[in-house]
Amino acid sequence: MALLSDEEEETLRLHREQDGERRYDKLYVPIHQSLCHSVPAAQLASRSVSPWPQVTLIEELAAVAQAQGLSLEQCAKRYAIASLPHNDNGWWFHEALGFAVKR
Repeated sequence: MALLSDEEEETLRLHREQDGERRYDKLYVPIHQSLCHSVPAAQLASRSVSPWPQVTLIEELAAVAQAQGLSLEQCAKRYAIASLPHNDNGWWFHEALGFAVKR
């Protein structure tokens, strides 16, 4: 799986990586709409605990991409990847907490 930016490079969307027709070709199939679910903010509300730092994953990827002379897409394919177990219900996702299997 890879979190790749949308066309405007403003948000990240989950894609499944699969082999292309030629050797070493990779296709990225968007699955964000159907299998990636945001953790509701109400479930994370707490007066005493909050995530840090207050920067987004896409901002960090953009900074790394610039420092390494990569496009945002190349950087995301290298660093914003995850091995997730198969799950027909998809996964919960939060930028600070990562992924969890949706039951």
